[in-house]
Amino acid sequence: MGKFEKYHKTAAEFEVDGEHFAIEFKVRDRIKLAAAYEQKDAELRFTKLYEFYSNILKRTYPEEKTEDIDDFLNLKIEKFSIELLIATGLTTREEQDRLRAEIAKK
Repeated sequence: MGKFEKYHKTAAEFEVDGEHFAIEFKVRDRIKLAAAYEQKDAELRFTKLYEFYSNILKRTYPEEKTEDIDDFLNLKIEKFSIELLIATGLTTREEQDRLRAEIAKK
């Protein structure tokens, strides 16, 4: 193994409704994810996030059909997003629970 090979990719491991994921997550992915969340327009933000999640799943699981990935995201994008953010250290479960409680109060 070369000196820097260990830095090529890291896996963000988590589960969504019992389905295990080991997503290849790189520094540039963190930047793209943050940029998507920066979008003020909700529709644009959702579109960017959907594209980001779709691309990262296709890269990690190239054997999966695009239609199957799209079906998964259409049903589970919120859970997938939260679990990915937690697994990559961009948020905590406690923070997500707090935000969910705030939204429920409104």
